[in-house]
Amino acid sequence: MGMGYPSDLTDEQWASIGDLFEARTTMGRPFVHERRLIVNAILYQSRTGCQWRYLPSEFPPRSTVHECFTRWRDDGTWDAVHQRLQDLARAQSGHDPGPGAAVLDAQSVPNAGPAEEVGYDAGKKIRGRKRHIIVDSLGLLIGVLVTSAYISDIAGGHKLLRKVRLTNSMLGIVRCDSGYQGLDKRASRLRLKIEIVKNPSRHSFIPVRDRWIVERSLAWFSAQRRLGKRDLEHTVINAETWVKVASIAMMLNRLHPKPGTPQAVTWAPHP
Repeated sequence: MGMGYPSDLTDEQWASIGDLFEARTTMGRPFVHERRLIVNAILYQSRTGCQWRYLPSEFPPRSTVHECFTRWRDDGTWDAVHQRLQDLARAQSGHDPGPGAAVLDAQSVPNAGPAEEVGYDAGKKIRGRKRHIIVDSLGLLIGVLVTSAYISDIAGGHKLLRKVRLTNSMLGIVRCDSGYQGLDKRASRLRLKIEIVKNPSRHSFIPVRDRWIVERSLAWFSAQRRLGKRDLEHTVINAETWVKVASIAMMLNRLHPKPGTPQAVTWAPHP
């Protein structure tokens, strides 16, 4: 199957994840549309940020694409795909499957329209939502939580740590900036150690290795226009799912680069 758009999956990329999307319906009926075309449509949306009704006609009907996006969100398919690719990416870089250290940060973005859980971040002067993410030492997404921008970094970070702790038993150290002062007491109940990494200068921006890893990941996700300068989703669960889809697209393009496309980003931590 040839690539119609730059976001389309190559044969090698599809071979690495296709079986996770190919489960038959409960009644055993054959699929009307190829799962690969539907995944391509979702990756196209992630990359371009287009609305559902503006999907090109080459893709299956928008109702079908939306239904599959929602079903795979609810039945854990996106999570299974993400976990497989994360394990492959860590193995490719010589790391164990379970990360022992991680980096936590949050990003406030304005919402694009009426939506649930919207609030005002007085520090950033932004009305919208806050994306809390935690990544490993390679910048790979471990977990994401989307909340109202009113929620503090500490409250959102604690909730996210409780969430990722359920599936990451090897995690022991979480690094974050000074905005998370006070999180250590809550994290200790989860058997996690918080390390505050401070900026050596108060008057200028200096990249700090352990903090730059997560900031770099946020920049990678922002390259997907669905996660651009605004939160386009009505529900927080969809907002979280699009972060996972962006992470999946990123890992696929690093594990299996497309022909003629330079691999501009490596898995190595920032020097």
